[in-house]
Amino acid sequence: MMKAILKSILFFITILFTFSLVQSVSAAPTITIHAPSNLTETGVYSTNYSMLVTSNDTYNDCSLYETTGRARNYTATPNAWSVIRTDDDISNNTVKQFTINKANGTYSWYENCTTNDRSTFTATDIFVLDVNYVYPTVTFGTPANATSSSSAIITYNITVSGAESAYVCHLWDNRDGTTSERASQSAIVNNTQTNIPITYSDVKNLQSFWNCTNAINTAVFGVSATRFLNVDTTRPSITVVNYTNGTWLTRNQANFAYTVTDENAATCQFWLSNSTGFINTSGAATNATSYTNATTFTLANSVTDSVLYDLVLRCNDTAGNIGYANTTGAFFRLRVDLIQPTLPTLFYPSTKNITTTDSTPTVYYTTTVDTNFANYTVEIASDSAFSTIVARSSNTVRLTNTTTVSSIGFDVTRYLRVIAYDEAGNSNTSAVQTVITKSLCANLSASQWYFCTNLGNDFTLQDLLGNTSATTVAVWNSTHQFQTYVSGGSGGTVTVKGGGPYLIYVPIYSKCN
Repeated sequence: MMKAILKSILFFITILFTFSLVQSVSAAPTITIHAPSNLTETGVYSTNYSMLVTSNDTYNDCSLYETTGRARNYTATPNAWSVIRTDDDISNNTVKQFTINKANGTYSWYENCTTNDRSTFTATDIFVLDVNYVYPTVTFGTPANATSSSSAIITYNITVSGAESAYVCHLWDNRDGTTSERASQSAIVNNTQTNIPITYSDVKNLQSFWNCTNAINTAVFGVSATRFLNVDTTRPSITVVNYTNGTWLTRNQANFAYTVTDENAATCQFWLSNSTGFINTSGAATNATSYTNATTFTLANSVTDSVLYDLVLRCNDTAGNIGYANTTGAFFRLRVDLIQPTLPTLFYPSTKNITTTDSTPTVYYTTTVDTNFANYTVEIASDSAFSTIVARSSNTVRLTNTTTVSSIGFDVTRYLRVIAYDEAGNSNTSAVQTVITKSLCANLSASQWYFCTNLGNDFTLQDLLGNTSATTVAVWNSTHQFQTYVSGGSGGTVTVKGGGPYLIYVPIYSKCN
C-alpha cells in the first residue's frame, strides 16, 4: 500500500516538472515593420522608423542591422552588416518609433528581436532604403548685385527651397578683410521669402553670401550667389571755390567752380530760385569723372533789378546720399544787384573852389536811392586823381546826408568827393570839389609863438601837431591853464573845441601869416 502511494506521488511530481519545463520556453517574437517599407525612396535627411513587436514577454530586445548597397541575404554581400541601433526595452505589443539621420545612398536593413530571456529570436526580411535628398537652393532677392546703399541697414531677402521644412542660414562676408561668418538666422521656412536686416558701418566692395543648412546635419547645405555692394552713409562734400554763401554779384552771370569729395560721386544739379519758383539752370548735371578738378558752370539769368536768389547746388552719389553746397542748409545764397545807387551831389563845400579856415569840415550831400544801400564814403585826397587819400569817413545811414571828416590840414589844397555804395559793391561817385584851407594865426610880439582860432570841428592836440610844422602846441583850457603837447609826449588826447574862445600857441609855425 505504501509503495503504491509513493509511486503516485512520484508520478505527480514528474508531470508537474514536465509541465513547468514546457511553460518556461518562450514563443518567438513577431515583428511587424510599419515604416519605412521595403524599397522606400526618401528625399529628406531624417528617416522615421516604426515597428510593432509581439511576444509573450513584457519587454523585447531588438537590434537594427544595416549595410550599404542592396543585400540579397544575411551574408551581407557586398558589405558586412553593422548594428546601428539597439533597444533593450521595447514594450510588448506597443509601437516603437525612432528617427535615424541618413546620408545620401542605398541601404539594406533588417530588425532582429529576441525575447527578454533570449531563448528565441526573430529576424525580419531584408528591406531596401534609398536616400536621395536634394541640397537646398538659396536664392537672393535683395539687395541687387553691384549696388550701393545709403542706409546702414541692409535688408537681405532670401528664399531657401529644399525637402526640409525649415533651415538655418548663415551670412558670410568680407567686412573685416577676410571672409567670416557675420550672422545666423534660424527657422527659415522652406520655399518662403524671408527678410533679414543686417546693420553695417560704411564699407566698400562688400562681398556677401548665405550658407543655409539642414537644422540637424550641416553637411546638407546650399550656398547662394555672391553679392557685391557698397554701404555708404556719407553725404558728398561740396566745396564752392570762388563764392561764399551770401555773395553779392554785380553781373547777371555766375561762374561756379566747385569740387566734390565722395568715393562714389554720381551727378550734380543746380536750381536757382526766385519769386516764381525753381529754375533748372544750364549745366544741370555732370558726370562723376568731372570731379577730379573744379568744374565751372555758367548760370545765366536775365536780371534787371536787385534780386535775392537761393541757389541749390546738390550732388548725389551712387548710394543715394545727397550733399549740398551749404552744409548748414540746402540753399547756397547768392544776391544779384545790377543797379547803381543814384548819384549823390556835394553841396558843401560848394561846387566852386572855396577857401576856408575850417580844417575839419562837415561834408553835406544829397541822399541816394538804392534798395540795398550800404554806405556813403567821403574821401579827401591831396591830388585830383585821388591817388593819395588824406582822410576817409563813412556813414551807413542812407537818409543821413552829412559826414564829418578828420582834419585835412592847414593851408593846403584838398579834393573832396562822396561815393554811394550798395551791398553788392555797385557805386556812384559825386563830382570832385576843391577846398583850400587857410589858418587864422597872429604873431605874438614878434616871437615864434602864434595864436590861432579853430573854426572847424573838434580835434585833439595830437591831431593839431600832426597838421602843422610846429614842435609844440598848447591850448588854454577851461581851468585857465595851458596844456601842451610835444610829439611822443603826454596830453595828446586833450580836445581842442571847434569854434570856442580858446587860444592855441604854436612855436616856430612858419605856415601862419
